[in-house]
Amino acid sequence: MSTKTIKQRIAVVAVSALTAGLFSVVSAPVANAAPTDDLFYFGTTNAVAAVLSDSDEAALRSVGVLASSTTGNGTTMTATILSNGSLAVLSGGAADTSNVSSIIVTGGTISSFDEESISANVTSSLNTSRNVLVASAANKNLSAAISPNSGVTSMVIEFYNGDNISSTLPTTGTLRGRITVTVAATSVAGVLSLADSTVYWATDANASDSATTNADSANYSLANGGDSHVTITLNDAYEAAINNASAFVTATVTGNAKVALSTSADPSTASATSVAYQAVSGLTSGKIYAKVSQLVANQPSAFTVTFKYNDTLLATKSGVIAGQVASMKVSSVGIGRTGATSADNFLVTFADSAGNVVVPANQTTAVSVVSSTLTTGVTGASVTTAATASAAGKGSFTCSGTTGAGVTGGASAKLQLQILDATSNYVKSNVFDAVCGGDAAAFTASLDKASYTPGSVATLTFKFTDSKGNTSNDFTSFAASTAATYVGAPGTVVTAAATADKSTAGLKTYQFIVGTTEGDFTMVADAPDVRTANVAAGGSQGKVTIAYTVKSSASTVTNAEVLKSIVSLIASINKQIQALQKLILRR
Repeated sequence: MSTKTIKQRIAVVAVSALTAGLFSVVSAPVANAAPTDDLFYFGTTNAVAAVLSDSDEAALRSVGVLASSTTGNGTTMTATILSNGSLAVLSGGAADTSNVSSIIVTGGTISSFDEESISANVTSSLNTSRNVLVASAANKNLSAAISPNSGVTSMVIEFYNGDNISSTLPTTGTLRGRITVTVAATSVAGVLSLADSTVYWATDANASDSATTNADSANYSLANGGDSHVTITLNDAYEAAINNASAFVTATVTGNAKVALSTSADPSTASATSVAYQAVSGLTSGKIYAKVSQLVANQPSAFTVTFKYNDTLLATKSGVIAGQVASMKVSSVGIGRTGATSADNFLVTFADSAGNVVVPANQTTAVSVVSSTLTTGVTGASVTTAATASAAGKGSFTCSGTTGAGVTGGASAKLQLQILDATSNYVKSNVFDAVCGGDAAAFTASLDKASYTPGSVATLTFKFTDSKGNTSNDFTSFAASTAATYVGAPGTVVTAAATADKSTAGLKTYQFIVGTTEGDFTMVADAPDVRTANVAAGGSQGKVTIAYTVKSSASTVTNAEVLKSIVSLIASINKQIQALQKLILRR
């Protein structure tokens, strides 16, 4: 080999090193490329001079390579070859002459090597087992064709260089590269492998599909008019893309939906039907794209799409595309505060005709009052916080008047809301009561039972009223005191009272896990601030005393009852003895 050829190789590989990093894995012929000190190549082209191109090196070629790594550094390279194949490797370079190099093979044999590739006046040494090749001097270019041993399923090829390398100590240098080779008895290149193929959801046509996106409900639970995107990747057992197979991928969808397949990332739905076909030949990276849409606009679709490679099932995917809004529900209506707009006074949700959650656009401006029966003090309603796919919306109504202690409630209205659907028709809510109340001015308290068993749950309920006896509003705190709200409670409180506590429909409850001590007890319930204000206004609100009993459900016997039974038994025995004595005397 000429000096000029060697220099050309070094130049080419130097450029490759700048762009590829420390080690390179070649997935195409490496013609006229010689490695530098830090490079370790293997060729992947079959039946040609994959590593070296000179005519005298034509024997050093890779044959029967089925797959190879395309990324990673020099110690994590992989390849798959047939059992009767060979892998051509090229290692080292002439830039550093301070040490020598070696190639070590486990599970394989160095079938041939090229001495000229090492350099002039430098020869190589191949051991008798033909699995260790060592340069006899510095300037460590080594090239070899390596075949797997008979019966092995894998082999490992390593490249070292260092000052102390010899034929007896081939691994004393620095490990520069390692190729882990899988040996296959037969080739399944181009044959579909389900284990290496994927069918993933994607957020949209341009999203990267992965196991993470596949688990994202946003990909298969969509709003009205949305499209579900799916990416199908077809690979063989060597994780190589299938691009030339004479096969078809089919997608069959049910559930008021249509499907389209394409080699482009965003298939057109213009010709989408319930069954779509796509030829496998000519794919890019083995990928086929699918898009599932509503069969009829604005109608809900609960679809299932089945993907097949010819007759082989690839995957079954199910999803939901919601339709237009068909129902509107108002719930959890709280008692508004007289003289104020009570924020978050009710909840509102929307659904399509199949009951799927719908999130209409512009809820806070599109919702209006369709009808109302008002009394003095209530002025309409609106949605203030829009509903989402996972949370109900919130709304409010206004109670006119003056706020503060002593303000009476009682104003009410029957309200009904409405919203336009996608086809400009109104959808109406249920009729609900909007009620106003003054601030809490008095209270009562009670337990849900008079008697409890140990370990059961006891519920304490406060009921609040305003200064005129109407149920108080749910938007002012009654300033509960954790020290005085409940004294002598029947057990451990589940959620302790707090100063921010408010009522719901004028009621506030606390629960307790009943203790194990049995007996008759008294509990004192109090809302201190409400009581204080009541008394200051001339009222007679006091603390509420509640009696209760804790008793085991299993029957128990007292000592007195046991003694009474013993006395009764002795008396009975005495009577029987007396009767027996009389009987004996008669005889």
